[in-house]
Amino acid sequence: IDESDYEKKRTWGEKMVEVFKYNTLGYLIERKKIGPYKTLNIETYNYNSSGKINEKIVSEGNMEKYKETSFYYNDSLERNSTWRTEDYGWEEKVQFDKSKNIIDEEFVNKKYKDLYHRRIYTYDSENRLTKEEYVSVLDANSIYTFYEYKENHNPLIRTFEVNNK
Repeated sequence: IDESDYEKKRTWGEKMVEVFKYNTLGYLIERKKIGPYKTLNIETYNYNSSGKINEKIVSEGNMEKYKETSFYYNDSLERNSTWRTEDYGWEEKVQFDKSKNIIDEEFVNKKYKDLYHRRIYTYDSENRLTKEEYVSVLDANSIYTFYEYKENHNPLIRTFEVNNK
């Protein structure tokens, strides 16, 4: 490794400042990361009437790069995330059960509305993961991972199974 392996300006070593802004209720509404020459990104937060975050937006300059929206239900939570690139974006939809376990994740290409992959999780009565199903649209396979537990609650066995559809 010599000097040619590094950036000429060494921006990775420059000072960065974070500025936080709160509303009158004391909730964080903005987090701004500022580099020596420009604002790097801005995170803005919106809350529902119960004081829970229902929207988070990350912007770089004037361009929205990421948006996360949360929906709260009596016994579950659903969170939708969108990433933007130049021409299209990705969307992730995550659902949680009342114990805050992830039960379903979907990753979709927004331009073509295609499901890229999906994960489905199953838990036992003690909220331990017992099965994970990974569905890949690219190769039309489902990959299953099964978990069994010892008395001390640590995973004992992880078995994999591939199902060609």
